[in-house]
Amino acid sequence: MEQMLKIRDMDTILLINNAKEVLDKNWLQGYTSPSIKLYPHQWSWDSGFIAIGYSYFDEERAMREITSLLKGQWFDGMIPHIRYNSLFENYFPEVSFWNIPQRYISLNSMSSGITQPPMITIGAYCYWKNARDSDKAKDFLKEVFPGLMKFHRFLYEERNPLKNGLIAIVHPWESGMDNSLAWDLPLSRINKQDLNNLPGYKRKDTEIVSTEERPDDLNYNRYIYLIELFKSLDYEQRLIVKESPFLVCDILFNTILCRAGECLIEMGRFLKDDVRCVEERLDTTKKSIQKMLWDEKSGLYLNYDLNSRSLIKKPTSSSFTPLFAGIPDHGQAEKIYGYINGVCQCPLDDANFAVPSSIRCEDDFISDNYWKGPVWTNINWIIYKGLKRYNYTNNAEKVKESMLNLISRYGFYEYFDPVKKKGCGINDFSWTAALTIAFAFNVP
Repeated sequence: MEQMLKIRDMDTILLINNAKEVLDKNWLQGYTSPSIKLYPHQWSWDSGFIAIGYSYFDEERAMREITSLLKGQWFDGMIPHIRYNSLFENYFPEVSFWNIPQRYISLNSMSSGITQPPMITIGAYCYWKNARDSDKAKDFLKEVFPGLMKFHRFLYEERNPLKNGLIAIVHPWESGMDNSLAWDLPLSRINKQDLNNLPGYKRKDTEIVSTEERPDDLNYNRYIYLIELFKSLDYEQRLIVKESPFLVCDILFNTILCRAGECLIEMGRFLKDDVRCVEERLDTTKKSIQKMLWDEKSGLYLNYDLNSRSLIKKPTSSSFTPLFAGIPDHGQAEKIYGYINGVCQCPLDDANFAVPSSIRCEDDFISDNYWKGPVWTNINWIIYKGLKRYNYTNNAEKVKESMLNLISRYGFYEYFDPVKKKGCGINDFSWTAALTIAFAFNVP
């Protein structure tokens, strides 16, 4: 491992070893939980990031992370955002709450009823690019490629309401950025009176993490309202897209889809598979992002509310992520770079260049509340990769150094408060550990 690393000092090696210990702690004989304490099951986009970290030092686990998630794939191609482990019952919403019809899943499959960004495709790609045993890697790609293709096909066939390649999410959890400030407006369509007939439930997250650091009860009730709606519609995607009061073209989801599409094309060509449909879809999505999600006035990409047919004028860290997939032209990239370099840096210390989840100068920025302000490792890794792709090398390295310094100083936390200068959420969080390793290596 040391030969592959750009070793700067022994502290970096110690940090990597500590990160590996966190992943060992959360490994559950087939997949890695984000956190044994708070999230004991398998999460879709978490596993994508985790597989990237594993690809540098434990190829077997990287493969098992991906194959484990694919075991929960629905017959229609959807990869659910949670694959449940029957050994852990103290979690809400539990698997029975989703009430998934048997026609969608295999007999022993236990999953949620929504999806998340296709990071798992990027995880498979990183494993392949880093694999030392090329024959084994090729066999692995042959095994998982059909499932990945099926997932991408599901997104384009079932979640493409405008038929323009922009994929719609129907629940804030599908974005991964659960209580993002960008979701306040579309969620407000769920009125308080709509929440009067929700089933009784008890949150588990606030028993472990401070309520100040988690989504509030009103938002959480709205999340449950949407699940109840999907259950009433028997999880028919056509009906969900038609009826959901939350229907958004999320810039982060579509950006990850584009980068995953690039990975899928490269893997497919290697396998001599026909990927022309993937190429066409990728081109369509990139063009539609440019046409519909770019806001010239702010010089940023914004989310699009399909119910009001308008941009959501609330920039967040997701506004910078299209760099990751090579979507902006040179002029757009310059505007995004200027924004990151000026407005967005958070004062964790004088040299810090970490990017917060919400814009720090906004009135509703909350430094320690989940996706309303804290610094997240995964988003900063995506931004780091995007800056490098556009040759903003110095700032990319500053983002990387900032995240490594943060993690070294405060621990492998779920997220970080840039104002109060502390780790937040749960400690020993898997994607923080995995991406610490990815930051330290030359990531493809």
